[in-house]
Amino acid sequence: MPDSTTKTRTIDPIQEIPEPVRPQDRGLGWMDSALVIDESIKPAIARGASEGHWILDLCSQLPIPREGPWLSFGCGGGGQEMLVSERGLADRIDAFDRSPQAIEAARQISRDRGFQSLIFEVGDLVEVDLPVDEYDVVVCTLVLHRVENLDAAIARIDKSLKPGGWLLVNDYVGPRRFQFTDHQLQIVEELLSITPQHLRFDYVANQRKDTFVAKPEAFWAEEAPLEAISSEKIEPALRRRFEEVEYRPYGGTLLNPYLEHIVGNFDPKSEEDMTILRLVMYVERLLMREGSLASDFAVLAAKKPTGQ
Repeated sequence: MPDSTTKTRTIDPIQEIPEPVRPQDRGLGWMDSALVIDESIKPAIARGASEGHWILDLCSQLPIPREGPWLSFGCGGGGQEMLVSERGLADRIDAFDRSPQAIEAARQISRDRGFQSLIFEVGDLVEVDLPVDEYDVVVCTLVLHRVENLDAAIARIDKSLKPGGWLLVNDYVGPRRFQFTDHQLQIVEELLSITPQHLRFDYVANQRKDTFVAKPEAFWAEEAPLEAISSEKIEPALRRRFEEVEYRPYGGTLLNPYLEHIVGNFDPKSEEDMTILRLVMYVERLLMREGSLASDFAVLAAKKPTGQ
């Protein structure tokens, strides 16, 4: 505490705190945190004796056919398709992603590891020519929220499934075009206000993060017209066509906007950093459990009627 003779000065909190050096492997989004995955996402998804992987857990709990052909959209680098193949859950997987770079990486890894039953191709759900009654399982990973005509896309998937086949979905189901609620954003701002400043440096904006600034719907309409265009419609659309839908919410309602562009500041080796992150995870779980917040992300499983 300075005495009466001490000259006061205005402190710029950003200048007072050196910019933290974010290791490149820590990522920029909430799912880049191993702690969040292990202690928030996996426990919310897992219902059976699995490693917490959403596909393995669904297969352990539901009567999903084994050893038949699968179709996958949004495969990225092919990691989960290789996992499914290793576990003997499918005898063939036709996997698609919009990114040529991701597909080339998946092909290379698949060749190096000797997979014979994985086919990786560049393609989009609404463009690929799908055979009729071909697949036992169709997997969509963070794909459906970007499909404008969702009912038509799900109808295409339905036709490609054998009677009794399953559609497995992992997706963003929150507000359309990320128009988060005022209630949601207020909680995020309050959480940031009590977060130590060295954990709040935004590497993209190159400044301290005091709040989450949601981009208006007009921005997304101009810059990324399909981004989250159908997020709120996914579960209702599945229930209109499939006879059984299992819904497993896993949050992201606070963690996603809170951790965006600052997740790399949280050092996994720091007990203090991990304690703060666990407290934020707890707040999200508590508010979801009490019904104050909905979940912005979910895993869903839907079964095609056998009579079709």
